[in-house]
Amino acid sequence: MFLLFIVCMSAAICYLKDESPHYKEQFPENNVSMSILGNSIHRNTNYSDIIFSPDFEIPLLPPQLLSYSMKRVYKINSLNDTLNITRGLSNYPIVIMFLGLLHEDWKKILPNVSETIDGDYRYYWLN
Repeated sequence: MFLLFIVCMSAAICYLKDESPHYKEQFPENNVSMSILGNSIHRNTNYSDIIFSPDFEIPLLPPQLLSYSMKRVYKINSLNDTLNITRGLSNYPIVIMFLGLLHEDWKKILPNVSETIDGDYRYYWLN
């Protein structure tokens, strides 16, 4: 029994020795700006909203920002990117989010769209 314990502990130590340097990559230190951005998304969007941004994205990994926002944000370069990503989906509100001021080229595309401003973040609903 003692030998089994030693073998299991040795295996666990060998595994953790290789994995522990990657711990900080998956779980970095707490970042206040992440919580502000994530909480803004959580407050200003609904469960069914699909969010896009030309400024940033929220991927699945690492999960920190996703845990605050509870939503993924897909990075786009143009309005056509939203159409390509949402092809085949209907009745889902599309939100385009900007950090800071609206870019000049987007002002031409989004002149009469519903807007919400939350601090430095701007949300535009396309439908």
